[in-house]
Amino acid sequence: MRFISWNVNGLRARVKNGGFLELKDKYTPDFMCLQEIKMFPWQKEFDLGQVCEYWNPSAERGVSGTAIFARDKALSATVDMGLDLGDDNGRALTLEYSKFYLVTVYVPTGTGGKRNEAIRKKLAWLDVFVRYVRELNQKKPVILCGDMNIAHQEIDLSYPDRKSAGFTDGERAVITDILESGFVDSFRCLHPGITGQYTWVSNRFKTGGLRLDYFFVSKSLRPEIVRADILREEAPSDHCPIILEINV
Repeated sequence: MRFISWNVNGLRARVKNGGFLELKDKYTPDFMCLQEIKMFPWQKEFDLGQVCEYWNPSAERGVSGTAIFARDKALSATVDMGLDLGDDNGRALTLEYSKFYLVTVYVPTGTGGKRNEAIRKKLAWLDVFVRYVRELNQKKPVILCGDMNIAHQEIDLSYPDRKSAGFTDGERAVITDILESGFVDSFRCLHPGITGQYTWVSNRFKTGGLRLDYFFVSKSLRPEIVRADILREEAPSDHCPIILEINV
């Protein structure tokens, strides 16, 4: 199966200005997992063909939100982990299939307002989320993708600064916790040690970047990974799409 995950930074903009539909037609994925859709389903003015659409938009217009467009109908769909966390930004969406769960997530940035408070709230949100995916993993294999807004290792960003949101010790420890909870980073499985591979580059400066977007898969699926890459050439957004091909 082929999965694509992409922080589109506004789905309508990616459709209007080119990029999204072209990517879909070029790669014909079984699943397209999107973050920062910044729209409601009723605003859709484009044709996706015969796919199953699953949406979790933000309650606030023009921000955040997640969606998954799937070739096959899911057994069930769960938004926001089935919990009321007081965060109605549409950050998480889970589809259940017979052999696996598929989860897409848009993690809070940890920026804005008072820095320490923003990171504290981010870590509190992540604590609930990691426990949630860990529980799913005890039931059946999980494919977890999305914009984590965290660079895990120094090789995952241009300018390592442990005081900056997205690379503090507490945030990096969350990725470590996910990996130690029975998951693997599919990109690092196939590309260990490679540097200069970023999924986000500043639109303003066009220099350097960070690897913030991931496909984590249950360890039991590790032998089934065929491809895990960053589609750097397909990047009209500030984020690059990422692709996973896996036998599942």
